[in-house]
Amino acid sequence: MIKNTLLSLIEKDIKKFLLDKYSIKKININVDKTKSINLGDFTTNAAMVSSSILKKDVMEIGENIKEELMKTNLFEKVEIVKPGFINMFLNSETRFKLIKQIIKEEKDYGQFARKKMKYNIEYVSANPTGSLHIGHARNAALGMTLSNIWLKNGIAVTREYYINDGGSQIDKLGMSTFYRYLQLNGKKVKMDPDYYQGEEPKNIAKQIYEKYGDKFVNVSYDKTKIDDEEVFEFFKTFSKNSCMDFIKKDLKEFRVKFDRYYPESNIYKLNLIDKTIKKLGKNVYEKDGAVWLKSTKFNDDKDRVLIKSDKKFTYFLPDIAYHNIKITRKDGVTKLFNIWGADHNSYVTRMTAALQCFGFKPDIMHVIIMQMVKLTKNGEEFKMSKRSGQSLTLRDLISTIGVESSRWLLVSQASEAHLEIDVQQFTNKSYDEHLYYVFYAYARINKLLQKGNKLVKNKKVNNFDKITLDKEKELINMMFYYPHTIDNISKSYEVQKLPTFLYNLAMIFHSYYNETKIFSDNSDIELLTQRVMLLNALKWTIKSCLSLFDIEPKNKL
Repeated sequence: MIKNTLLSLIEKDIKKFLLDKYSIKKININVDKTKSINLGDFTTNAAMVSSSILKKDVMEIGENIKEELMKTNLFEKVEIVKPGFINMFLNSETRFKLIKQIIKEEKDYGQFARKKMKYNIEYVSANPTGSLHIGHARNAALGMTLSNIWLKNGIAVTREYYINDGGSQIDKLGMSTFYRYLQLNGKKVKMDPDYYQGEEPKNIAKQIYEKYGDKFVNVSYDKTKIDDEEVFEFFKTFSKNSCMDFIKKDLKEFRVKFDRYYPESNIYKLNLIDKTIKKLGKNVYEKDGAVWLKSTKFNDDKDRVLIKSDKKFTYFLPDIAYHNIKITRKDGVTKLFNIWGADHNSYVTRMTAALQCFGFKPDIMHVIIMQMVKLTKNGEEFKMSKRSGQSLTLRDLISTIGVESSRWLLVSQASEAHLEIDVQQFTNKSYDEHLYYVFYAYARINKLLQKGNKLVKNKKVNNFDKITLDKEKELINMMFYYPHTIDNISKSYEVQKLPTFLYNLAMIFHSYYNETKIFSDNSDIELLTQRVMLLNALKWTIKSCLSLFDIEPKNKL
């Protein structure tokens, strides 16, 4: 169980020294891996930053920091090099302690102690009008992986899906199903092109037909609704529930889960719209027969309509009510997170303003903007559309490259960057080469351990003095860096750093494997034993990291 990473402990020691020695109360310094193992294991710019503040010689300050760092007993040596970087070389005892910790914690390595934070993250929240497409899949992979990282970082998390079942889309879905139902009963009716043309309404209509036969064939209807309100409600509810069943099934197969599904319709059933308007108080006013929110009071570019002059709600009003519900629940969240598509970018400011109208601080909510997945075909953009039935679905993705490759692929680039997929090349394996490289490393490690364990026969290791190769030190540094990576992503939300970290770790291992005869028959038994320990730690680090993608590695390929 981790309270602080090694890098953060080093940073704290340096800052304490600078406070005690030079009375520097606030300073931003960086402690990170060196670019080359020849320069040491870790490096810091503390001397240069301090020099600019104190107007004193950087090398003199560096020497003082160096002396302080050597007192920690973490390092074999510490060097200061121009223009003022301080490079730290870990001693074998520090490396040994880390490796022992990893082997003791196994797949739990990297787990932080519980923090006094509780996050609520809403993601996917696709309209229940059809199958999830690849854009929803990216949202799901990002939300699930990020929430796994937060849990690893010691932060309590509630995962939430908002079911948008209160708008006109559900009316269109119900009518789409009804038209398909009439067609199954032999009626020659043409469906409005604005309705959903995909397979889902056909499948749902088939379920209704098989259960109810021609019971609803003779009801009257027009373009927008079925005249009998009870029948219309039946088609809408049945269709919505069927779509949600499809969605939940696909998400389960994708290893994505939620703690709560909250339907928009609850807001109306519980009369929360009126309560929301009342709670907004003086921040709401009437003009031109409509009800407005004074969102310009909190940096929005214009005030927003909540209730139109025809007394219909804008979609903004139930969204405000829903966000208030999430914040004020008894589970006491400290921060809300939403993963929204780039087309919702302008929505962030108005929602932040709305929450401030309730009296909440602007940082109570953070929105992660996710660019859409761009599909290309024959060199041209391939437009996705639920209504036209032309889209690459999550189910297509899973059946083509599998769950594990899909989860990896969809978080491999920054969320604010477009993820481009060539539909024609989609069936080849180029999309999971990096993940395969990690799997291959894990399989190689397990094969080596089978041999190594026979050679050393459970011999105990008391130190790490034989682990001297640069590649071995690089591997250990990467394992040191794993908790730091988790902590960093928890704060930056840059999930793409996780597959990058794991791929780089695998690359170093493969290089080590290719350059070194790891278990030579005439090797020193102490060296063999220490290398077995090193490989065991590496195995658990990879396994722990892959678990954040909900991926289980295989012992052999």
